[in-house]
Order: sequence, then structure tokens, then C-alpha cells
Amino acid sequence: MPAARLIIVDDHPLFRGALSQALSSAFPDAVIEEASSLDALTERLGEAVDVDIVLLDLSMPGVQGLSGLLYLRAQYPEIPVVVVSATEDRATIRRCLEFGASGFIPKSEPVERIRAAVQQVLAGTVWSPADIDLRGKYARVAAGQKCPRCGSSLDVAAVLEMRGYGAARPARGSRREFSRHDLAFAATGVLYPFFGTLLGWLGVALTGSDTASNILFGNLQKITSTQLGLSPILMGAANSSGGVMGKMIDAQSIVVASTATNWFGHEGTILRFVFWHSIALACLVGVLVMLQAYVFTGMIVH
Repeated sequence: MPAARLIIVDDHPLFRGALSQALSSAFPDAVIEEASSLDALTERLGEAVDVDIVLLDLSMPGVQGLSGLLYLRAQYPEIPVVVVSATEDRATIRRCLEFGASGFIPKSEPVERIRAAVQQVLAGTVWSPADIDLRGKYARVAAGQKCPRCGSSLDVAAVLEMRGYGAARPARGSRREFSRHDLAFAATGVLYPFFGTLLGWLGVALTGSDTASNILFGNLQKITSTQLGLSPILMGAANSSGGVMGKMIDAQSIVVASTATNWFGHEGTILRFVFWHSIALACLVGVLVMLQAYVFTGMIVH
């Protein structure tokens, strides 16, 4: 079996070197590489080499919050990402797992436990600190393996997905050209400019950020539009434009509205009032995108 390939992504060279040395002693046949930024990692992944694990720090220049993790899960869903961070906030750990991380290792963990965590992820399961329960929606146990927490044998055909961002890992040496989500949206045919716009609306409504929506769905928009012979530039812009209409119903906006009007405790009422306005405006943008795609094609920048 080919040697495992790991990439450590951290902007602190001393930590990268220490972690690399700790892992190389436990995995002598593994190929361990280092990257000082998300851009450097992206360049490395663009070389089409098989990578078994990316060990990612959350706090790096140019990376805000979970944006680095979200980007990797959207662009390279077949590569497991393990977050290695100085934070030990339980809410952050759970969010990372929820958004598709294959593990979360606090930097305060002993070397032996870090090695065990990497070994567990290589075996196809999720690792996190002991007080984070993995038996629920965060569990990823391959068919025939025993759950590392409860010890029960689970007869599942593939790795469990996490909110649609995670994906079953293909065999080494293979790359998925299109995900089933790409193919599903391509099935909408000539109506894709409309539904693609609503996808951007949904992304912002759920995340509260146009940037996060573009990170999550930008690659899907590009692949699907290419399959259908549409302009990837148009659908990328539609993802952002539709997202603007979803901003009014995201949780942050609803809270701001209730606070600004001193109407505390009526967030549900505000949401019900603006929800249909948001849908209507998103649909209008979807119709405009369809006209740009098929009628006013000269409006698209080439």
C-alpha cells in the first residue's frame, strides 16, 4: 500500500516542525509536507497528488473563523481535514465537526494522543477530545468497523456525511470530477439559472454571510454551469446576488432588527413577516439571471 501523505498547514514554522517530527517518528513511511498558508496548500493540492490528511490551523493570516475549513470542504471534499488549533472552545469544536472536519485536535494535547488521533483518522473515523460525543451526527464509521466510542459494530455502506458538506472518501488514486449535488442541479436543465440563484439565497440564509455562501457553493455553480453550457461568471454572480436577498432572514439580521426596534422576544414574528419578501425578491433575481443567460447575453462579461 502506498505511503500516507500528510500536509501540515500552520503559519508558525516552529509548530509545523515540531508536529512534523512527532508524526514522522510514529509514521516512518509517511510523506509529511508543510505549508505556511492556505494559498500554499491550495497550490500544492492543485498539483493533483494524493493527499490522505490535511492538518489545518484555524488562525492564519488571510483566514477568518472557519473559512479555511469551509473552503477545503467545498473545493476538495475527498480529502479529510483535521483541525489542529490552540482553541479548546467546545462550540468551535462542534462547529468544525458539523462542517465536515474529520477531527479536531487541540494543540495542548500530548504528543501520544496527537499521534493516535491521526492514526484514527487514517483508519476512516473521526477524532475529537474525549468530552465531545461522536456517536450522533458527527460519527464517521466505515462499514464493518467498530465505533471507537461505543464499541458497537455498525453495518453502514459508506462514511456518514455531515450536513451535506462531508463525503465518503474514494479509493486512493481516484478523484471525483463531479459530486452528486452537481449532477442533481444539472438535471434542472434550462431552469438552472433560476434555481442556482436560489441556492445562493439559501447559503446566506443559513450562514449569514455572502462570502461563506460563495465558498460553499461557488465550485458547484462553476461545475454545473459548465456542464449546461452556461457562463460560470454569470452563475458565480448569481450566487452572490441571490445571497443578498437571503441576508434579511438570517439569524443575525433578525436579532439586529428586534434589537433596533426594541421588540425583544418577537424574532419569530419578524422572521415570518420578512420571509416571503425575501423569497419574492430572490425569485425576481432568479428571473433576471434567466433573462441574462438566454436573452440578454450581451450583459455577461467575458
